[in-house]
Amino acid sequence: MAINSKTIDFSGLDVKCDSMTLGGNAMSGTEFGFLDGVTAGTATASKALVVDANKDISTIRNATVTSLVLAAGGSIDSDSGTATATAGAATLSKMAGVITTEALTTAAAAAYTLTLTNTTIAAADLVFASVANGTNSAGIPLVGRITPGAGSCTIMVNNQHAADALNGTLKISFLVIKA
Repeated sequence: MAINSKTIDFSGLDVKCDSMTLGGNAMSGTEFGFLDGVTAGTATASKALVVDANKDISTIRNATVTSLVLAAGGSIDSDSGTATATAGAATLSKMAGVITTEALTTAAAAAYTLTLTNTTIAAADLVFASVANGTNSAGIPLVGRITPGAGSCTIMVNNQHAADALNGTLKISFLVIKA
């Protein structure tokens, strides 16, 4: 059967089928459900992502990315892998990651120095790090200082507590931003 009209009004039509083919593209009822009720610019569970007029999407909680282009010619290569620092050194080749230090004891008001060897770091790059207690649950205040260099950076963690030693591991998250 062929319908040769540019306008067809099927008001109130309820089509029940397992799949439909439009323009050579087959879609199942489940796939149509991903499109039903989509709000442009807002992420909704089990719905398609559609950018709004500003090319934005909000309310995405987590995204796993294997290669993300940040700007013309720039990219970030990150993963959720964790490196373990032994004897104050760790080696990674990612621009973002997590390092767990060895079990350490840092006396009150003392410092721990970690050298991160990372081929992605250039001397002019910015390196950010966040230090969190790993197995150390004492809640000792820590201050980190980062000194980048070509192919590595030094992260110095200072125990700011005047009386308590830091005992346990630390988790250091880092991010390299190319200059």
